[in-house]
Amino acid sequence: MGFDAGKFVDVLDYDFTAFGGTKGVVPEPSDKVLLQFQDSMRKGLVEFGVAQDVDVTDNAAVMAIIAKLPPEQLERFMEMQVDALAAFCQGAPTLEELSTMPVRVRNAFAGWLMGKFTNPESLATATNS
Repeated sequence: MGFDAGKFVDVLDYDFTAFGGTKGVVPEPSDKVLLQFQDSMRKGLVEFGVAQDVDVTDNAAVMAIIAKLPPEQLERFMEMQVDALAAFCQGAPTLEELSTMPVRVRNAFAGWLMGKFTNPESLATATNS
C-alpha cells in the first residue's frame, strides 16, 4: 500500500475538560490560515520593536522576546496571541474559551498545536517510512 495519511498525521484533537472546558478537534488549517497566523505573530512582535526577521516558529526565541516585554506590552501581546490562535483554530476551541482558560493551559495548548506544524521530528516520520 502507498501513503496512508492516517499513519503519519494526527487528528488535532484537544481536551480541556480537566479545566472546565470542552473537547473537540481543531480543523486542519489551510496554507492560508497557517500563513495568516505566522504573519499575525510576526506583526505582533514587530509592533514591540523586535526585528522583522524573527522566526515565529522558534518557540524558544519568541519566549525569550516575550520575557523582556514590560507588563503593559506583555498584556497587549497576550491578547494579540489569543486572537491569532483563535483564528488559527477556526472556532474549535473558540476565542472565548481560549481567552478564559488558565494561561499555562493555553500556552501548553498553543505550543503543542504549533509543534504539530513546526517540529522536525514529527514531520520527519512521514518521510522515513
